[in-house]
Amino acid sequence: MKTSLGIAAGIMVLWAQAAFAFDAAKVTQDYYRVRPACRIGEMNGQELTQKQANEQCKVLAKLGKALKANGYCWYKPEQEWRQCK
Repeated sequence: MKTSLGIAAGIMVLWAQAAFAFDAAKVTQDYYRVRPACRIGEMNGQELTQKQANEQCKVLAKLGKALKANGYCWYKPEQEWRQCK
């Protein structure tokens, strides 16, 4: 479980760095890695507590905001982020 929380902390650091030099590939990669933790309460094959899942949802929301702020849109049919048209 500590590993999962460590990953989340690392993602937050990377997200903070992304605010200075936006790296869309990295932010989308982080988004896809965190998404299952929020949506199904599981990270790296380990079940999360509700509190941990809620924290991952907060991380997911921040990553989504960063993508939107930098010209990316959620493409529902493919369940992926793409540059807005």
